[in-house]
Amino acid sequence: MHNSNEIPMFDTRRSRSRRGAKPIAGLVARWRRYRGLLRELWWIPLLTVSAALAGGACYIWLAPPKFLSIGRMMVSGRILLPEGAVYSEEAANFYGTQIELMQSESVRLAAEGLVQELHPDLKPIPVKIEASQQQHASIFTLQAIGGRPGYTRALLDACMREYINQKKEMRTEKSDTTLTAITDQLRILEKEIGAGGEELKNFEKENNIDFLQKEGNSAGDYLNTIDNKLAALNTEYQLLTRLTTDQNIDRQLAAAAAPSSSDLDSVSADFGPQADYLKARQQIELLGAKLADFSRSLRPKHPFIVKLKNDMALQEELISIYREQSRTQLAARRESCRLQMENLQTERKEWSVKALDLSWRTAEYGNLKSKLDRSQALYDHLLSTMQSVGINKSIDQDVVSILEKASPAKPVKAGLARVIGIALVAGLILGIAILYVIDQLDDRLMTTGEYHVEFTERILGNIPAEPAALQAPIGQDDSRNVFAEAFSNLRSSLLYLPYKEGAPRSLLITSAAPNEGKSTVASNLACMLAFGGSSVLLIDGDLRCGRLHGTFDIPNERGFSEVLTREIHWTEAARATRVEQLTVMPRGKPLLQPGKHLLGSVMDDLFEEIYNTFELVLFDSCPILAADDTTTLAPRLDATLFVIRMAATTTRAAQNALKLLYDRQANVIGVVLNAVDTRGGEYGYCQYADYYQTRKA
Repeated sequence: MHNSNEIPMFDTRRSRSRRGAKPIAGLVARWRRYRGLLRELWWIPLLTVSAALAGGACYIWLAPPKFLSIGRMMVSGRILLPEGAVYSEEAANFYGTQIELMQSESVRLAAEGLVQELHPDLKPIPVKIEASQQQHASIFTLQAIGGRPGYTRALLDACMREYINQKKEMRTEKSDTTLTAITDQLRILEKEIGAGGEELKNFEKENNIDFLQKEGNSAGDYLNTIDNKLAALNTEYQLLTRLTTDQNIDRQLAAAAAPSSSDLDSVSADFGPQADYLKARQQIELLGAKLADFSRSLRPKHPFIVKLKNDMALQEELISIYREQSRTQLAARRESCRLQMENLQTERKEWSVKALDLSWRTAEYGNLKSKLDRSQALYDHLLSTMQSVGINKSIDQDVVSILEKASPAKPVKAGLARVIGIALVAGLILGIAILYVIDQLDDRLMTTGEYHVEFTERILGNIPAEPAALQAPIGQDDSRNVFAEAFSNLRSSLLYLPYKEGAPRSLLITSAAPNEGKSTVASNLACMLAFGGSSVLLIDGDLRCGRLHGTFDIPNERGFSEVLTREIHWTEAARATRVEQLTVMPRGKPLLQPGKHLLGSVMDDLFEEIYNTFELVLFDSCPILAADDTTTLAPRLDATLFVIRMAATTTRAAQNALKLLYDRQANVIGVVLNAVDTRGGEYGYCQYADYYQTRKA
């Protein structure tokens, strides 16, 4: 017996919030629910669509007769003018603009006045004018629908004429406006051309244009020459600043000895300071060689050795003198370069001012002449445009024309296709709206997907829907393959659940409301457990309306009621059945208040004895929301199995019943979904029958 003070053996209580449901699963569940609802209530959209079509047919039949007249026009928005000029309207908006203009109130009012003037005998009536453009063409089709054929046709003809007249007036007005604007602009340009010509003449008087151009070129060339000289002198000055005396001497000697040097340079290499310097260096080298040679055989104070040393000292003194002269020449050359650079820079400043003045006056002359040329060119172009606009003010007669005049008005059912379309859409929307309202008001569980969205309790079995006549207890070799396989799966789920404290010995089977199949589930599950070899006692715990005695065809004179009231021993109430290992204890006489008996000590004594005889004890109880018996009995049993009948049990009722069980500390181990629709893809054994027949064959 289950102790309410202990932790339940298998607790599936979790939040049933929609926030935990997967969005995709929720969408699939809603789709399957709507599909099932449409399959069940398909006649509602059909009825609403039929009613809407009938209403539309009545409207068309009772509506006064209408007459249709059709005309066609060609309209182009582009005119080629002489001398390459083009008149063009906005291509993107042109055709839409023309349709609106054809249907405009101004065209209609003018057309009505024209009809009254030409046909005073025709009485005005409301006429609907519609214009449309043919695809890939500048052709417009106009339709007029009215109550009288004569007036309808005359008004359509008048509308086409007035549209052409308004186009002409608009173009004429536009041409006049354009001519006025061009004339005003020409006057302004004439003044600008006159002022520009006068200013150019005055400038030519004050300045000799040919002299300015020649002087400007000469000044530029001379400034270029000065810049080249300054660059060469600056390079020479920088080089002389960095050279040492010896480097300058080597540079002069290298320049003198270069093959490209002129004849004069060759002479300077043989004579002059460079030649003396070279000879002195050669003499020092020669005397040094002799001194080294004779020093090996002569003493240092030998007259010949002394003479050689004196000669070498003399040559070195000559080299020192030459170096001093070279240093002086280098300084003089640097100073000369500096003075030349200062002189050229001064000269360059003077010529730059002069060249800038010449350049400014030349540029001013060019600007004055360009401005005058632009004004003259614009003046000539506007003058040509004004002549073209004036010539082509009435050129639109070949662009807007009537291809077909209004045809004789023929009777039509006005808006037949439109009325039928509106009726179809309105009827379909109304039918869907009714289905939606029904769905919102009806919270019955229809599919397994909906169950997973609303509940988190584990599903232990899916029992397919069977006719009431075929819901007899399952036999050992039952031909209802899918039905038997479903209860076999339920048995396996119960036996192999991950219980924390061992498999339950007593199991309560209940539901939220009557007629949900709990007794059918209890009886068939008891049979299936007995087929598995377990000794099972099935007790009819519905002490008010229990019917298990009829299901198993056993007497009901004495049963569970008498055991609770201690009138008989439980062994006298237990009845053997045709199913081996299955014993059933019927309800017995009805009890009006069985709750007080279920709380008594007789239940403790009963459990103590039947656990020694049977391996499993199943209780079929009354619905939870019908009486308090089940919530009183459930905490005293090891586990509770909750039955939900698909397409019958409401979500609200099931949630309230489960809450009552949890509040009483009942151990709800799972849910059985009864009367599941096997036509959907959610049912796991939907192909079992085909498979069974194939294997049997």
